[in-house]
Amino acid sequence: MKIPILYEDDYILAVNKPAGIQIHFNKLSKGEPFLLQFLEEQTGSTLTAIHRLDRATEGIVLFAKQKEKSEAFYNLFRERKIEKKYLCLVNGNIPGEGEIEIKINANKNQEKQEALTLFERLKSFETTKPADDIYNEHFDKDFFPKKCSLLSVQPLTGRKHQIRIHLQKLGFSIIGDKRYGYKRCNLFYRIFFKSSGMFLQAKSLKFIHPFHEKETLIEAEESKIFKNAMNLLNTPE
Repeated sequence: MKIPILYEDDYILAVNKPAGIQIHFNKLSKGEPFLLQFLEEQTGSTLTAIHRLDRATEGIVLFAKQKEKSEAFYNLFRERKIEKKYLCLVNGNIPGEGEIEIKINANKNQEKQEALTLFERLKSFETTKPADDIYNEHFDKDFFPKKCSLLSVQPLTGRKHQIRIHLQKLGFSIIGDKRYGYKRCNLFYRIFFKSSGMFLQAKSLKFIHPFHEKETLIEAEESKIFKNAMNLLNTPE
């Protein structure tokens, strides 16, 4: 697997992680290859992951090319000096913009932690019943989620599964989210879009480079599942 490289300098490498692959080795992955392994084979370099994305999430991941320089980039995340924006598609017609400030704990043995997420609705769509035998097999003729929304989301804290939990708590779960989403809606959209992926992508990172001291913007192209979804959905309201 060749991993798309979005940005590279003497200090960091930014790549577009595909959905469904772990960043590091994980004993629960049963020997499946992981992103770091692919990248080190592809570049011939030893790399250090600076931050993480969930396995099901696609998008930008930063790697340090010199381990001794990685602390400067870790600090950008710790001190909230890096602007992270995600693209997601959610169930329902979410309000135009707002913030979600709900304490969360993605793991049961953790204490709840402060978490803050900003969101902006980019488009709202109406769905239609698919003319598909699989749909007719699983749903009665009156069931289908009537609206969904495309969002730009900015997590100001970096809690595990923060965006996924916050949107679910607000009542607008991410389409395709098998852990926090609504199973019946996910099944509908799996038929509608002919895709079982989760509609969450790490879209951009913006920061002052700690060594170049210049504003650096890294952006990923809209992923295939989002492009396909936009083509299938109705004209936005």
